[in-house]
Amino acid sequence: MKDHPANSPPSKDRPLAYRFGPFVLHGGERVLRREDGQIVALRPKAFETLLALVEKSGHVLSKDELMERIWPETFVEESGLARNISVLRKALGEGYIETMPKRGYRFAALVEVIEPKDETAFEEGTAEEGELALRAKTAAELTDLAVEAKATERSVVPSESAPLLASVRVIASQRKLLLIIVCSLVGALLVAVLFAKWKDGSQPRGALTGAALRSVAVLPFQTSGELGDDPAFPIGLADALVIRLNGIRRLVIRPTGANLERARKAQDAAEIGQSLGVQAVLTGKIQRVEDRLRVATQLLDVESGEIIWAEKFDLKLGDPFAMQDRVTEEVVRALALAFAEEEHVRLFRRTTLNPEAQKEYSLGLYLWSRRSEEGVRQAVEHFERAIVADPDYVLARVGLADCYAVLADFGYMDVHQGFSRARDEALQAIALDPEFGPAYTTLAFVKHRYDWDWAGAEDDFRRAIALAPNYDVAHYWYGLYLITVGRLDEARAELDRAAELNPLSLAIVTNAGLPDLYARQYDQAIARFRRALELDPNYHLAHLRLWEAYETLGQHDQAIEELRECLGGAGRRDAANKIVAYYRTMGYEAAIKRWLAEDPWRLAYANASTYARIGERDLALQSLSQSLTRRESRLVYVLQSPDFDWLRSDPKFQQIIGEIETLRRKE
Repeated sequence: MKDHPANSPPSKDRPLAYRFGPFVLHGGERVLRREDGQIVALRPKAFETLLALVEKSGHVLSKDELMERIWPETFVEESGLARNISVLRKALGEGYIETMPKRGYRFAALVEVIEPKDETAFEEGTAEEGELALRAKTAAELTDLAVEAKATERSVVPSESAPLLASVRVIASQRKLLLIIVCSLVGALLVAVLFAKWKDGSQPRGALTGAALRSVAVLPFQTSGELGDDPAFPIGLADALVIRLNGIRRLVIRPTGANLERARKAQDAAEIGQSLGVQAVLTGKIQRVEDRLRVATQLLDVESGEIIWAEKFDLKLGDPFAMQDRVTEEVVRALALAFAEEEHVRLFRRTTLNPEAQKEYSLGLYLWSRRSEEGVRQAVEHFERAIVADPDYVLARVGLADCYAVLADFGYMDVHQGFSRARDEALQAIALDPEFGPAYTTLAFVKHRYDWDWAGAEDDFRRAIALAPNYDVAHYWYGLYLITVGRLDEARAELDRAAELNPLSLAIVTNAGLPDLYARQYDQAIARFRRALELDPNYHLAHLRLWEAYETLGQHDQAIEELRECLGGAGRRDAANKIVAYYRTMGYEAAIKRWLAEDPWRLAYANASTYARIGERDLALQSLSQSLTRRESRLVYVLQSPDFDWLRSDPKFQQIIGEIETLRRKE
């Protein structure tokens, strides 16, 4: 036995072993033992991490060096390396591996190199132990080999005959074209891998199998280089992938946009997956390198932290649709028997042939995801440009319909104009694609909120869910419809399903408590509303709902606090301070009455509800009549709302309800 520096190169013929503390690391056997012969179980990648550190003991290894050695030619987030370090520290104990801030890791213990001829001195143990160790090692290596086999580098070169789209902003246009390219490739590759696993069940033991995989979240891809300053690019790509992958009925694909931007605060992809309640997370990195685009993707098992598959490929800039065809054809040939025919058609059908339309749609989708008045108005402009570029672009028409419906519903534009435009766009989308569920969702919303054709609305909601069972908005809007017709148990089930599909949607999580509020089960409603505050303590709608509940219960201190938080969360700090000052000087009812006189809600229906809750009959009925004159969409709630319980026998209230019923029959 001789002393050697631990970072001396091992023999190629007979790998070395290393002794440190009570451990012996066998490089050739890939086994870590204690001096008493007991085997320390380590997964292959954790072992490779330890071996790399020990070989360079006393020296700092950067994270990049470690990741390149452990996962060559494969994209893996730093959290994978951090998990390996954590596993090793638990196995070895403290003091062996040091973290060097902003640099990497160093193996700190004294290491002795054992010559090959002396290795047998540490290979004792029973035959049973050796067989078990070999089985464990083989199973673990198969897991890593399965990952590495999926991670081979591929280069896809499109036809050079199609030039890049020319526009005034060339760089911006190229970025959006890249989105189309990457979306097509990653979507096709992910579909291929998922269905291949369903088909042959080739997953290693202990890993998440294709047959068991039921839910995936697509995170906004990380970008670098000149792509890094474009926020629409990664979110638009993720949303486009969600739309594509939602064609797999057996999978629940979590929505993206602003919801996942909030989730990304968690840093670790597995933690994000846990918060979203999914089994796997799709992540990726995109880097522009001269005239090529380098894309690395991986699908991560949330529970185990293991990589289910990974892909890394380079692209040349060119015709994105020629490239989509090439990749799609390969996938179709490989998986021809894995699809139902209608599923196959929807997964690989182009939604548009026009790159300018795709670019404008992606921008519209990004702005829509912000859910602000300004964002929705800007989204309208981009969806309209997409339709000008391609009048048959179904996704753009549904996006435009949703924008107009929401603007009208919130009182941001004329009710008649907004809902009429929403209906027209939804009907045109259905004419183009009679099997597209989201188009029926928007049409049902218009029939419910504006046409007051409730039977027709229910038919379209049901058809939308049948066509797109994992579309969260369909379940959400259908649940709200069911509240207005008094079917609260069904409403609760639909809203819970919507929250299950999109657990980070603040609006969905908040309004999932409305069935309890309308059932007059106020304590349960309050508990449900507070769940949204666990996601965002400043979310104004959750505080608004809590204010309504506490006000109805007559708990004025809690009510005024929630109203203050609601106004503050909506950016109305001056109004929040004013209402608190009024409450302190004149009491609750007088404070609310004065505040509404000075600064009423945009919707007359909201004013009517507030006046009703503080017992102001005349002002409540006056505002309700105004809401009817305006044909406000929120009037659909008046038949079931607890706010008006004490007014239901009032002749004036009954007259207003009669007018609503008359209008419904005319429609």
